[in-house]
Amino acid sequence: MHKKYLISLFILLLSNIVGLSAQSAETIELAKNIAEILAKKASITKGKSVRLDYFTLDDTRMGSMFSRDLYLALILQLPKAGITVRENPNNLTEQKAFVSKDAFVVCGNFTEQGSNIQINAVLYDLSAKKPLAKAKATIVTAILTQQKTPWKPDFFEKAKNTRNLIVEDEATPEPKPSPDPKPVPEPTPEPEPSKGDFALELMTSKGFGHQIFNEGERMQIAVKTDRPCFLRLVYHAADGQKVLLLENEPMKTSDQGNYITVPQEFECAAPFGVETLQLFACTEVFPPLRTHKDNGFIFIDEEVTAVNAKTRSFKPVTGNNKNGKLERSEVSMQVTTMKR
Repeated sequence: MHKKYLISLFILLLSNIVGLSAQSAETIELAKNIAEILAKKASITKGKSVRLDYFTLDDTRMGSMFSRDLYLALILQLPKAGITVRENPNNLTEQKAFVSKDAFVVCGNFTEQGSNIQINAVLYDLSAKKPLAKAKATIVTAILTQQKTPWKPDFFEKAKNTRNLIVEDEATPEPKPSPDPKPVPEPTPEPEPSKGDFALELMTSKGFGHQIFNEGERMQIAVKTDRPCFLRLVYHAADGQKVLLLENEPMKTSDQGNYITVPQEFECAAPFGVETLQLFACTEVFPPLRTHKDNGFIFIDEEVTAVNAKTRSFKPVTGNNKNGKLERSEVSMQVTTMKR
């Protein structure tokens, strides 16, 4: 059954996840070395919340099977070194209650360098907005290849192309990924700032930033805005299909400042890869897109550029907006899905 035909998105506490690929001795040793270096500042984190982010490829904010294995190894090795990590449950209710409450984060990225993968890790103080400790480590790519642990996600090139199309005509385009990752990784903002005339937030049952969902896990989505408006939420699947999750969903005055849960849930299934949630908001209703229904879902029959044009470039028709001005905003989030 196709992934997008399943009604139910991705949930399971990390501690209950079973069947994931076992971390190799090399990955465990890698995590141990990173943890021991970062733990030189461990005393500062005592009694405070420390989040662990998935490490991502270069500056793409994309995860992979290697990201997942390193994450699971670090979640075991960091406490042994003296940094107690807050578990990040796949639970929307808990995520809503825990927004912006972490004091520190361990984050990082990795890149190919010859026959090696170089990992850059950092223990970051979120209040002071500065790194407290940095660590570098390498692992031989041949080891990951032998273990069938790819460091790039499935449909990688398609994901890059989709991401470029999504951001290419935003008011403030995102910088294109550089050939080399930043020497000092920075955590993704939580929540990701929206672009446009007003505040708009998007989160899943695993929170903000880049996330990894494993086969069989379920995801829920929540949105928040600071004024009455209409919402359009598009799910860009790894295989290029586009699912319309919300269409002209009204956000009332009573909804302002509250996270509103999207009715659908989805279960993670093939095809796997990097997927994007793209949320639009406007004080005017959106013009219609060409769509078709299949098994309870609404699929968009237009290309990304056409969706963006119809969503970002239309003119007001009622003239009933505040001060006669149409206002809009948007925000997006990437997630990586993969088999167990």
